[in-house]
Amino acid sequence: MTQEELAMKVKERLSIIQKIELGKMAPDVRLAKTLEHVLRIKLLVPTSEPPAPKLSTTPTKEITFADIATIRKKEEKDTNDPGAQRT
Repeated sequence: MTQEELAMKVKERLSIIQKIELGKMAPDVRLAKTLEHVLRIKLLVPTSEPPAPKLSTTPTKEITFADIATIRKKEEKDTNDPGAQRT
């Protein structure tokens, strides 16, 4: 089959078929599906996502923003409480 014949069958411009064949452009999904049907080949493959990394189940010793907020809230409470002991 010539490029002209293929272009007519997939209802696309000859220049697009030429660019795809030369590797200068990739077909969009619609054209790829049409080419698959006309040429009876497989161009599109399903995407597979890499497995998600496993999260550590051991507690971390790092300080989080929540820890800082709790510490600051406790410090504010201690400084505003006249009965609190200062060290």
